[in-house]
Amino acid sequence: MAWPFTPQQRGRFRSGSPFLQGPVEPGKSFDGAELLRNVQRMLTDNDRLKKELNDKVARIEAQNERISELIAKNERLVDERNSMLERRNEALRNTTEQSSEVLQRIQAQKAALETEITNVQSELSTAQRHLTILRQTEQVRRNDEALFALVAVALKRVAARAPPPEPAPHLARGRN
Repeated sequence: MAWPFTPQQRGRFRSGSPFLQGPVEPGKSFDGAELLRNVQRMLTDNDRLKKELNDKVARIEAQNERISELIAKNERLVDERNSMLERRNEALRNTTEQSSEVLQRIQAQKAALETEITNVQSELSTAQRHLTILRQTEQVRRNDEALFALVAVALKRVAARAPPPEPAPHLARGRN
């Protein structure tokens, strides 16, 4: 089996372990106290690293919990927003339906009123024609009355100037 380190690298470490700190001079050996200090330092470093790892895990768990809370809050807000939008859409739909119904009623009323206006205008036109005819008839009557009055006056003047009329010959025979 081949060594993972070159002979020069192996010479730097007395035990061949990469965990030992610092190079070891050739020919110098570790004493028990130095080995114990290295092991204690490794245990202390290991405990420190475990504590850092636990702290980081705790922070990650806290962040995950916070993220979960934010996701839940976001889902709740999205649900509330969707519910609000559905209610708003329903209200708009109802308002649109009501507006459509009102518009249809108003259009029907408008059509009825337009028909009524057309009928009233037709009646008015007929009444105006009758009025015009009556006015013309009245004017003719007045003209006739004035003419008759003039004829009567003329006849009175003529009768006042003329001798009494003689009876007609066919009437006079019957008297005798």
